[in-house]
Amino acid sequence: MGGGHSENFSASITTMQAVIWIVTFLAMLALTIFIRYSRMGRACRACAEDLKMASLLALTPTG
Repeated sequence: MGGGHSENFSASITTMQAVIWIVTFLAMLALTIFIRYSRMGRACRACAEDLKMASLLALTPTG
């Protein structure tokens, strides 16, 4: 890895740069899915939105 080189549309992208972009995209996608659909992610969003109401509903960011 890292030795490849591709030129498209007069832009130069190495293999390592492409791998970094792909890994970054996948990590952001996984984080978005976790925050949106997991119990802990929903609790964190609820606390960020309204901490007092979240505590009344017994939601905590730790689950």
